[in-house]
Amino acid sequence: RLQKPRFERHGLLCAFRPAQLARALAPARNLGGGRGGPGLGRLRQRPKVAGLRGGGRGAARQAGGSLFHHGHLSPAGGSARPPDAVWLAGASAVQRLGVVVVAVDRSTTHVGDSRVFLHPTSHLVHHDCLRDGEAQAKRARTEAEQRLPSFTCELVGQFSQAMCAKDCVGLIRQGDVVVVELPQRCNGGRTMAWEDLQQLSSEARRVGARLHMDGARLWEVQPYYDRPLHDICALFDSVYVSFYKGLGGMSGAMLCSDAATMAGSRDFRTRLGGSVMALAPIWLDAREQFQSCMQEGFSMRFKKLQEVVRALSADSAIRSIMCFEPAEPQACLIHVYLSGTQTKLDAAHAQVKQATGRTLWNSLRGCGYQVPARAASADGATEQTYFEWNMGPANSKIPTADFVEAWQAFARALAEEP
Repeated sequence: RLQKPRFERHGLLCAFRPAQLARALAPARNLGGGRGGPGLGRLRQRPKVAGLRGGGRGAARQAGGSLFHHGHLSPAGGSARPPDAVWLAGASAVQRLGVVVVAVDRSTTHVGDSRVFLHPTSHLVHHDCLRDGEAQAKRARTEAEQRLPSFTCELVGQFSQAMCAKDCVGLIRQGDVVVVELPQRCNGGRTMAWEDLQQLSSEARRVGARLHMDGARLWEVQPYYDRPLHDICALFDSVYVSFYKGLGGMSGAMLCSDAATMAGSRDFRTRLGGSVMALAPIWLDAREQFQSCMQEGFSMRFKKLQEVVRALSADSAIRSIMCFEPAEPQACLIHVYLSGTQTKLDAAHAQVKQATGRTLWNSLRGCGYQVPARAASADGATEQTYFEWNMGPANSKIPTADFVEAWQAFARALAEEP
């Protein structure tokens, strides 16, 4: 398969990887019992993530060491506030927890008075992925107000572009929360330039605003910045990370910040339904997946995606029916836009699968939004459909020539469709 298997995309370890789950749960035999089941008692210690370290902004964790070993670190920027983190089984709860916690941490600001600055593609705005970009852009403000009713939501930036520092500079003030998604999933992995991140971090510090990272796919964008994780996290006051997006764990997410900011996080976790009775299997699996992926690194995946995108873009036949958003990868994922109706695309895809046994994508997601390179259909109308392509450990091992050969076959099959 040229697209990685579904269990890699969705992290369905229980259904597809019983052997890995058994290995992950093996350490639980040596742990004491707890309220949530075998091993949970000792797993209630606060986790630390290798590479996430608090910098001048006081965000996240100590570099090195075991994922679930508790430790303290004095932030490099001179802050005396020790780091802390809270674990939740579900990512959606962590996303909202992060905004609430960093907002109420300002003792002079009531949560109802806080403004939250969001990019219009933020997952806090759209619970679903990109489908119809034009329609989603029109309802973004309404969606934001409904999903974050306790805040005044300010949408900044262009729907089809990565967030920039100039989108917020001059607008934010003390008590505001600025949410930055690294990378932006709805934009095919587009991400803020490093210089923009530095400028926005400095401006937030100057005016007394707080900078929060939606880092669900932080691991997958780190190779683009070519900087250690703790250097990236040091620009933020708080960081949310996921243990199934990119890592392939069963579930699990973590909010990292300093101890003062996180003081009320466990209470809010309960209010948001983030506390479950048995966390041991999820924690242990997250540890195994984290250690495995960090040992292999994401640089290989990123370089492979760059290589394949360049090879496909260089072929004139493939280029006539396909384009990438962005044109060059900025993370280990990218959006692939195909020219043609979904009916024709599915028919050509079925023909290629039958003839070669190769699957090019799992599902087409919708029309997305306007991209520069598109082909016109015979009647003059322009049709496009996209799919999201994640470079994982399985398809990163497929020879680039195989990708080119399969997509050449698809281009021929599509040309034959009436």
